Amino acid sequence: MLADQNITDAIRESEAFVENWRKGGKSLIDLISIIRNRLWVLFHSVEDESIVYRVFEVLNSRGLDVSWIDKLKSQLMGLAYETGEAAGRDQAVKELRHIWQKIYRTIGKRKHLTAETLRFAGTLCPGADPSESPRSRPVSEEASVQRLVKYAGKSAKTIVDCAKWLQRVVEAEDRLLSNHRRRAVTEIVQARLVAIAVFLREFSSSDRETILDRWERISFRIYGLSRKDARTAVGDYTRLAWRIINEKLSIDDILLSLSQIGELYPVSEFDTSNCYEGWTEELRYLLYRYEEHLAEKAGEKLNEHQWNKIWGVESAKSVEHIKPQSSGVRYVHHLGNLMMLPPGINSKLKDKDPADKADTYRTCGLLDAIEVAKRITEGNWDEEAVNKRTQEIKAWIQDQWKN
Repeated sequence: MLADQNITDAIRESEAFVENWRKGGKSLIDLISIIRNRLWVLFHSVEDESIVYRVFEVLNSRGLDVSWIDKLKSQLMGLAYETGEAAGRDQAVKELRHIWQKIYRTIGKRKHLTAETLRFAGTLCPGADPSESPRSRPVSEEASVQRLVKYAGKSAKTIVDCAKWLQRVVEAEDRLLSNHRRRAVTEIVQARLVAIAVFLREFSSSDRETILDRWERISFRIYGLSRKDARTAVGDYTRLAWRIINEKLSIDDILLSLSQIGELYPVSEFDTSNCYEGWTEELRYLLYRYEEHLAEKAGEKLNEHQWNKIWGVESAKSVEHIKPQSSGVRYVHHLGNLMMLPPGINSKLKDKDPADKADTYRTCGLLDAIEVAKRITEGNWDEEAVNKRTQEIKAWIQDQWKN
């Protein structure tokens, strides 16, 4: 959990501070003296719970920065205390506490959820301004808080609805990021935003997967195969995400919009000459999909046990250079010379010659590796063999990622 990690980091930072203090020639007695005589803790007691959150806002405006999501919570709780009859107010406050407990429990799993999910919630927020047009980029945290507070309004119901909306966005992003296969296509903010919008629409399971499959293919073609960076198609993706929520686009309209975004990035431009440097996450995703293809073609099941090992470590640790990097050949990073192996197996092979690695490939349980082993034993693993495998994989890519 993030909270546990924060405590661990704080301990390490404190130990490092003390060590640097001593290295500077200062005594620990001097440090203790400063802590005892110059460090103060102020305890502010507020009897009326209804003004706690307003006090919180005032103190934060004069002290260290507080996260925007905490500021939003403070404002929503303050609004709840100011609304309606006591019975309705108390129920709303109780419900808000329960919702925020769930929100914090979820964002505690992943560091970037706090800021990013708040931005997503504000960007997609339904009804914040009914007259506005689709947005061109995700709004800032500050703007998100302003939009969400406006959406919350002054009634207990709408305030609770606002908190529930944020909770849904948090849980949708957590759900998206828990899928390791899609990790290579969720690195780009605007791409994640569209997928989250799809989750929020609560389509049927089959319809949602149909949309996400198209989204996955188009996003990987743009940011993976075409190697475009995060500046690409920001407006296209953001506007589509906004329309999915606020205009309730149909499934067919969403699929068409995704295809139109992808038309500008043909898969034919995929460069196979260096699929290692700066591209290992994409390579892992690509070769996982290729392994799926080989398993389906052979009528066999994918070896999930071995792939779980591959997904469980940094992508670069599982990339196997068939012709080792130490060989210095010019095609060492070519697509045809690369495959994925579980990290333990990969580290043992290191700089061995392909002929000496074939037996390990054959027994590792991965179909792609077994096929490579067969080719090695039938002839030399040279540039011609690498180019042949490259062209075979590239032909499969052309078929899988065509528009």
